[in-house]
Amino acid sequence: MINFDAFYKISYGLYVVSSSFSEKSSGYICNAVMQVTSQPIQLTIACNKSNYTAELIQKSQKVAVAALNNNISPSVISDFGYQSGRDVDKFAKHPFLMTENNIPVLKNNVAAWFEGHVVNQLDLGSHILFFVIVDNAQVADDKEEVLTYSYYRNVFKGKSPKNAPTYINPELHSDSENKSKKSSGKIWICQICGYEYDSAKGDPDSGIAPGTAFEDIPEDWRCPICKTKKSDFKLKE
Repeated sequence: MINFDAFYKISYGLYVVSSSFSEKSSGYICNAVMQVTSQPIQLTIACNKSNYTAELIQKSQKVAVAALNNNISPSVISDFGYQSGRDVDKFAKHPFLMTENNIPVLKNNVAAWFEGHVVNQLDLGSHILFFVIVDNAQVADDKEEVLTYSYYRNVFKGKSPKNAPTYINPELHSDSENKSKKSSGKIWICQICGYEYDSAKGDPDSGIAPGTAFEDIPEDWRCPICKTKKSDFKLKE
């Protein structure tokens, strides 16, 4: 028997992993970055095979990693976590710097960033595990706490997108964690990112007061995580 809530006890950071090749660049939200050796300094990065960034990394053999902090804008999560770099320029709306390897790295709300070159990769079926030797590492802001997946879940109310290695199919998950949280209102679920709108709590950050029924939210309201439209929500049964 597998209790899927156990996997939420594993600690993760949240990062924007980026790469570029032949004047094309992209990045994605990743919570599967780990330092695995110190001599040489080596990271592993897991990337879904369908991600456009995976294609760029394989072609260029270069990659950058930006460690996000707790003040990250929800638009960064939306743009880098729930859109494809094949369709949009993810860096168009966000200030960035270029590394020595000509890879874009976010400037704002980043605790530190790294760049390096791929020395090996492992096919994991749905994902590729890249082994990266770090060539450059810089501290961008040491005042704010580094964003963790736990903070993202508990404060942003976000969940892993389907391409993430930590994605859990809701049909297999009893969601006992959510069932244990009492709510006096109806809950509507974003079918894109899994964000839950609780009518008892509302969405104060977007001007929606606690106690506001989902039906009474303005039609131009958007999911605070992935920015999808109201019609993409479904009542939780």
